Amino acid sequence: MKFGHSSSLPNPYVTYSDAYTKENIFEMASITESIVFQIPPGVDIIAWVGNFAQSKKVYVNVLGGSGLLSEVAICLNQKLGPINFSERFNLMSLTGSFCMSETFVSSYFAALLARMDGTVIAGSVSRLITMTPVVLTAHICKDIKVIGGNSRILARM
Repeated sequence: MKFGHSSSLPNPYVTYSDAYTKENIFEMASITESIVFQIPPGVDIIAWVGNFAQSKKVYVNVLGGSGLLSEVAICLNQKLGPINFSERFNLMSLTGSFCMSETFVSSYFAALLARMDGTVIAGSVSRLITMTPVVLTAHICKDIKVIGGNSRILARM
């Protein structure tokens, strides 16, 4: 559900390396779109973003999110793997991306969560079930290509 978007993008401060030209970066910025999603209660945010990206064939970069969650799968330590929690959490921050090409799918999401007793936990997340409507801010980009492996992603010019 497209809740709203910005029709014009600000001119950001940009740094670039030899692999990118200043012109390519500004062209890339001109084909991205800012968007706000409202995700209904009872939905897994990670799966929802992935389904949206796959159905629209876009790259999604989540910049932030807020709302209440009922279930969370979070990895606090890479060696231990994800831990599942079924309790009420306040989503304080969510960042991540979902990228899909002809040869691979890549996603990573990190969250900062607060329990109702005030305890704060953070880590990479694989499942976030909404309790109330959750609002996400994101950028989307169509027609991406990967340059130099998984580490560099540019919009196709």
